[in-house]
Amino acid sequence: MEDSEPTQHFGGIINYFGGARINHFTINYGNNKKPQDNNTEYHAQQPAEAPGNDGEVSAAQVAAALSRCRDYLWGNAAYAVAFCVCRDVYGWPNNAAGFERQMQLQGISMPPGTIHSAISRNRYMRMPVDKWEKNGAMQRVLAMKEQFMEQMEAATHEAGESSE
Repeated sequence: MEDSEPTQHFGGIINYFGGARINHFTINYGNNKKPQDNNTEYHAQQPAEAPGNDGEVSAAQVAAALSRCRDYLWGNAAYAVAFCVCRDVYGWPNNAAGFERQMQLQGISMPPGTIHSAISRNRYMRMPVDKWEKNGAMQRVLAMKEQFMEQMEAATHEAGESSE
């Protein structure tokens, strides 16, 4: 009778890679790079300050500007425009869920994940707002962006006058 060694059976991921060993494993979540830049990490360019606390504009100012833009809000996805403007113009962190939570505290409710879904469906929203027109943004999006920016300027101006 032939003497044979027991065969080792590797399951799961080792089998998938034909027995290769994995020494380093990294999971990348989300899109950390700007589409137009090569090898430039987008998250590294975000300001360290959290808005609504010490940032240039507060959540109350954003909510006030949004309430003045009601005629431009075609649906919940329009809140993504406001988020992107805050992210790119006013230095808010790239955190859609945090923006949704802050707006909830200001009385503006939207289903969780609304902003993330809108950005996922509209590739141009991953880009800075000043590049949207060249990258196929719809006219209603551009109109909402302009109106929201105007109302944010008004809200920051009013906040500056009240603090003096």
